Amino acid sequence: MDVSKTRNENIVVQEMAAELLIYVLKTNKAFCLDETSALIYQFCNR
Repeated sequence: MDVSKTRNENIVVQEMAAELLIYVLKTNKAFCLDETSALIYQFCNR
């Protein structure tokens, strides 16, 4: 899964086993997406 593209430069995306960790630098909040949510994120980010 290629998640290197992001629409916002203030977001750090880290792929882990079957999850995706998204960290928003501006708000210092982290979100953990499960496999299904990670796939949706990937398709929305094209």
